[in-house]
Amino acid sequence: MKRHASLMAMATVAIAMRLWSPNPVEAGEWSQTFDRLPAEFTIENPGPAVAPTYYVVGLPDRSVDPVRKSHGLTWNGVRLAEELLSESVLILRPNGTGNWGYHTGFDIFREPQFKNGRRVDPRTLVEYDKWRFDPLNPVSRVGGDMNQLRLHHLEPTPAVYRIAFPPTIRIRKFRVGSNCDALGREHVRIQVRLFSDVERKMLIAEQVVGHGEPTHQFPTEFAGLDHNSVFLELSAEGPRGTPVDLYWTRFEADLDTSQVELPLLNTGENRFQLSDDADSSHQVRVQVSWEDRPSPDRLWDDFEGESQWSGCKKIVGTRDVGLPFTGREFARAIFPANGQDFGLNRDLPNLDLRKHNRVGIAIRAIRTAPMRAVLLGIKNHDTHYQYVRPNPGSDWSFQTFDIGEFRRDRVVALNIYWLAQPGFNRPDEPCVYDVDSLCFWHEDKPAAQAPSLPEHVARYVSPNTAAIPGSPSRKTPPIQEWFPMGVYDGICGRTDQECVWLFDQMKRLHMNAVYVSNGTLDGLERVLPLAEARGIRLIYQGGGESSLYAEKLATTEARRQSLVGVTLPAAEKTIPQFADRWGLAAWSLTEEIDAEMSLELKEYYALVRRLAPSQPPTVLHNSLEAAVADLQTNRPLVVTHDFYPYFWSPQSGPSNPGRSIPYFRGRVSSYYRACREHGASLWMMPQAWGTTESASLEAPNYGYRSGMRTPEPGEIKLQGWVAVAEGATGVMFYTTLAGNDQERQLWDAGWTETDNTRVAGELFEQLSRVAPLLCRLERDYRESDFVSSSTTNVLAHSFTSRAEYGAGTARYVVIASLDGFQPQTLDLKIHHGTHRVYDLGARRDVTDGLKAIELAPGEGKVLLVGTPADFDADCRLIDSEH
Repeated sequence: MKRHASLMAMATVAIAMRLWSPNPVEAGEWSQTFDRLPAEFTIENPGPAVAPTYYVVGLPDRSVDPVRKSHGLTWNGVRLAEELLSESVLILRPNGTGNWGYHTGFDIFREPQFKNGRRVDPRTLVEYDKWRFDPLNPVSRVGGDMNQLRLHHLEPTPAVYRIAFPPTIRIRKFRVGSNCDALGREHVRIQVRLFSDVERKMLIAEQVVGHGEPTHQFPTEFAGLDHNSVFLELSAEGPRGTPVDLYWTRFEADLDTSQVELPLLNTGENRFQLSDDADSSHQVRVQVSWEDRPSPDRLWDDFEGESQWSGCKKIVGTRDVGLPFTGREFARAIFPANGQDFGLNRDLPNLDLRKHNRVGIAIRAIRTAPMRAVLLGIKNHDTHYQYVRPNPGSDWSFQTFDIGEFRRDRVVALNIYWLAQPGFNRPDEPCVYDVDSLCFWHEDKPAAQAPSLPEHVARYVSPNTAAIPGSPSRKTPPIQEWFPMGVYDGICGRTDQECVWLFDQMKRLHMNAVYVSNGTLDGLERVLPLAEARGIRLIYQGGGESSLYAEKLATTEARRQSLVGVTLPAAEKTIPQFADRWGLAAWSLTEEIDAEMSLELKEYYALVRRLAPSQPPTVLHNSLEAAVADLQTNRPLVVTHDFYPYFWSPQSGPSNPGRSIPYFRGRVSSYYRACREHGASLWMMPQAWGTTESASLEAPNYGYRSGMRTPEPGEIKLQGWVAVAEGATGVMFYTTLAGNDQERQLWDAGWTETDNTRVAGELFEQLSRVAPLLCRLERDYRESDFVSSSTTNVLAHSFTSRAEYGAGTARYVVIASLDGFQPQTLDLKIHHGTHRVYDLGARRDVTDGLKAIELAPGEGKVLLVGTPADFDADCRLIDSEH
């Protein structure tokens, strides 16, 4: 979801009109990769003593044969692991539990990465060939752009792995997850067996996966185990000649680590030693993570001893029921999920808390239900409860808030309040939350500073000074005759200077539109004249219910309450003020909704159409089912679809160009067909963003990299041209500005122009030459009888005029390269009879130049097949729109 979650209406409890969200949780983390052991090192802990979580990642030494793995890791004399499979992750938690996870390397790997048109070998997502040395016996590997573990073809070829820990660590559960395309076939079975000996004679447990078996798909789980070492065998049976292959194969164990004496991190400098066995790789990655505890002078109520709170019970912390955040005890609230609010309350005798301007509380959610909010309240003698808003997760987190603006000279009560979700009623599923370590203290606020702009933005002087809102010299085109080219951006949150700079850059780069993210009505009023002065139009989407955004709440009742009670009245009041503004192209009512909510927007659509006939309502969709429901019910003139095809992880989405591009084409095509079936146009929002590869060590990822890959420059162009070739009549990239050095957008952090900024401008310059015409064309899907490309790396799609603009005799061809890295050369064959062929972008006759057409990476062309009169008419149309 692109927008930040907005604060929801609090109808069922009287509260002061301030609701504060937590500051970022402070946590400590130390991480180091060792390429030589033994080693000594120090970890600094500035806060109180804490029991951290330890992560150990096995690293192989591939410079020797046979390959050595991390073996016998010992931390300050405490043995943590035997042999760790390559890149497997061992997690040891202070509550006496742990996990171990391992990705086998059988996966779909992306093709070699490209940079500036040159291939760069990325060594794939994981140790590509660890399948060679991690199993105990040689295994059979097959696949094209993926590794697959072959367990059966002409004969069985089992795979065996050893998973081992010291005797102090016990395996309680063991899971095997995988994909196998052959499992639906009759007589295909996969056996998953655990043995206690390397000869595999002493069977611990067995499961069979296959058609007709109790377990017919992965994952399989073995529970009730009590072993520190197991030998896992994967084998298969099936008809001779039937391939049985596994991929996305991973192992996971739940561990009992209660007998492991993990060292504390004391305040200050902690010295540690790490060693391993002689036959180890002498390489390992170690990470230590903890959450900072509040210092003792800040503790106000540690929930120790006799309870002074109603509605909860005191719990003495153990590894079975849960450890406290600090001290020995904590409070536990248990209440039914019956749609009713619930609170813990404590009375106070007019306590003066003015010397404190900060509050913090530790909280965790053991069992949850949908909540409108979890609140921590302070009631002064002359106020309602004044609330801050903790956001509990499954583990303890100490969350802090500023209460400097609360009345607190005579505090008479505190509460911790759960605001129920209306309509959610499952009283037999009780909610369970824990709280601990309530703190008050004083902290000086840093001096408020306006966000600093990069010097080149701050010093910029725009040549465009005149604002011309609603100028009669500017024709407002029907929405289906306007081709938006631009970005998705939170423009309402930017300063005037930043907006002026950005709009001028957009104009230079042939952009004409911003799809507004998290908009505010005040911001819209301020920014709109700046955009209009530069020929930029806005598609406005609010940031919350009062800024005209239809909220995606959990129940129909809650959504209806928000829409009718807040959003529609705000729209009735506000939209007429903007109804005749040239720079406001459309109202985006909401985004990324489901089909049920599409049906609930009929009243909102009707209201916007009545109030602003020339600024039609639309929705940004990422569900085709919801888009179809919207088209059928509300008949929007245009639908926007956001879709991002470039991933790092194949388990999240396509991770190589050979899979990403068909995925993108298919989505554009399916949305376009749905739109045209109902007379609507399609605007596409392709991917400009990406992140560096991340690799969380927590379950269930265990170091498996994830995130989105930044498109290369040719892939930026490719998305635009492929969208047009499939029928889209608008292209706006997600998104504009990177927030830090770990991510990429069209501009890098600090408004740094990149190759992707440049090529987006080139794309839009090319499209602007033909955009007015494209808005009047229709895919006719008859290209097999009309046009063909000599290479499958270039699309050649046929178009005709839309019926409302007259059929005519001219036909059109959009060609688009499917290679974002290498130039393409093609011969184009058109069965055009005596008609001429014109390149509308270049404005020239190319009838005799259809052989050896050259396309730069990701680029395309629009061709007219018709008479000179057709060509002249189309040129006049395009020029008149400009």
